[in-house]
Amino acid sequence: MLIKCPGWSTALAGIMTLDFCLNAVILRFARYTAIDWPAYMDQVSLFMEGERHYSKLVGVTGPLVYPAGFVYMFSGLHALTDAGEDIMRAQLLFSAMYLGLLGLAAAIYARAAPSSFEPLWLVLLCLSKRVHSIFLLRLFNDGPAMMLMFGAVLCFAHRRYRWGCVVWSVALSVKMNMLLWLPGLGLVMWVESGVLQTLLNLLFACIVQVALSGPFVMVSLQEYLNGAFNFNRIFKHKWSVNFKWVPCEPLPLDKVDYLVDCDGCFTSKLFSSTLLLLTLGTLLSFCHFRWCAKQGGLVAVVKAGLTGSPSPNPNHPHGFTGSNQACGFTPHQICTILFTCNFIGVMFARSLHFQFYVWYFHSLPFLLWSTALPTPARLGLFFVIECCWNPWEGESSSVESSMLLTVCHGILLVGLWFGPTFRAQPANIDCKKHE
Repeated sequence: MLIKCPGWSTALAGIMTLDFCLNAVILRFARYTAIDWPAYMDQVSLFMEGERHYSKLVGVTGPLVYPAGFVYMFSGLHALTDAGEDIMRAQLLFSAMYLGLLGLAAAIYARAAPSSFEPLWLVLLCLSKRVHSIFLLRLFNDGPAMMLMFGAVLCFAHRRYRWGCVVWSVALSVKMNMLLWLPGLGLVMWVESGVLQTLLNLLFACIVQVALSGPFVMVSLQEYLNGAFNFNRIFKHKWSVNFKWVPCEPLPLDKVDYLVDCDGCFTSKLFSSTLLLLTLGTLLSFCHFRWCAKQGGLVAVVKAGLTGSPSPNPNHPHGFTGSNQACGFTPHQICTILFTCNFIGVMFARSLHFQFYVWYFHSLPFLLWSTALPTPARLGLFFVIECCWNPWEGESSSVESSMLLTVCHGILLVGLWFGPTFRAQPANIDCKKHE
């Protein structure tokens, strides 16, 4: 069973019922807004007509910029919604995926939440105006992708690493932001299973990618990679939620395209390189000084994983080694690593659009309760972050809201650094199965 504690079962039933009712009210009274859904339908309709050149899968907002799994998923939605014309049916399908993500998140919390997190706080997962809008009123692909990703996290929380890698790879095939989770996934598997099992699990993930991309890669590998995994895209400054405060001069209207609308620090190579270095430096710092501290640091973990020798952690009741199938992390620590890894990537992303909030929203209570902050501060931070993800100036964020969001992210990151998760002695570690 995914949820064994009666308190968690009751809380899950309560939030599912509450959000089912909320979704019904939203669908009845709130207005759908066409943003990317028409483009999705245009792009997959070309695929369904036989087009396999990735660069020719074009919609009203431009060429397709998502991996192959997106094409198959939204081709299915295309078929189920009368070529995208039946908006209410599409909204009902997205409502079902919203509830699926909510259920998966609740199951993760039941398995691995911090000890101070009471089941009652699951209600926080129902309170986001923006996340409801992303799913029900905008029909963005970020929602379905994150539903799959939380399925992968749940597999990891139960130490089903091979299945977790397969599901993660399917999520990656819908949207490439799932790469933000990869360092955490790799570290957990390395510590828990050793080098051979880690490589084997990642091989299964690669097989999924090859199988899904096959029809497009056989036509043009370069076209597919340029479209599905383009790391050089620059998003419009107007829609940036996190770095609207970074200076950028507006371009003349004749030079504005569907991705770029300004020229300055925001679009510079220096800014993007700095953010990349901050991401890597923060991840390495957490790996060495926090996540792997009890095993002697990151270098010791890498060496132990390569040699299959026991962990140099004298306090751990089992140590870790792939050959002995012993474990190094509790389920709470596993999920903390995964959620923190993703949060670091989100924090230092050059531009977050409104729909990207769902990338980390469902992990926010988990992360907040993994800090030593008092509960009023946790709640305050949660609701301030929610406010920052809603428009402040017309339809977009403001300089003030983006600065406030950056400050909130910084406070949460510092709280996680000094949090108790990797300071206390692990107890009652479950070592049932490692794949």
